[in-house]
Amino acid sequence: ASKACTLQGVLRLLREEGLSVEVNSGGELMKARLAGFAPQEIVFNGVIKTDDELRQALDPGVKVLNVDSLYELDRIAAVARQMGLRVDVSLRVVPEVEGGTTPGCETGSSISKFGILQEEVAPALAKIRDEAQWLRLKGLHVHVGSQVSDISAYAQAVRFLGELAAGVKAEMPELALVNMGGGFPVNYV
Repeated sequence: ASKACTLQGVLRLLREEGLSVEVNSGGELMKARLAGFAPQEIVFNGVIKTDDELRQALDPGVKVLNVDSLYELDRIAAVARQMGLRVDVSLRVVPEVEGGTTPGCETGSSISKFGILQEEVAPALAKIRDEAQWLRLKGLHVHVGSQVSDISAYAQAVRFLGELAAGVKAEMPELALVNMGGGFPVNYV
């Protein structure tokens, strides 16, 4: 995640070590490109991507755009249509797992401000099928939160993600990425 440190020297070192990068804004995208990351080494995440940021991410196209809502999926389809491009997307689905962290760091429960709720998955998949000229489902993503020390939360989320991916892959064989997110607590002292 480039948000951890967007210093050019650090980003270049990470690229030289063969890592890819996740960006959350147009500024982070610009810094990743300046550090030499190829489009297929960049995942664009974030809940408030502007239309300008979407256009920047698609010219040249990043590996995948993580989608946090049905509204955002509609906006991505509209921008793709305007640009005449087919966009690879990954749905960030809420696994409905509580990670036992503080409310501000909890991203896996049904009250999370991030991600598509489980009951919204079917409408999202239908939208992707309906907009197949402009959208292609390449991935699924879940995130349990930050500072989560409960291993069972990760196990529950991985089980959910595996079952979801198996069902989706059966009808959308282009699915190629399954991404589990979250973070263990770190002692900063």
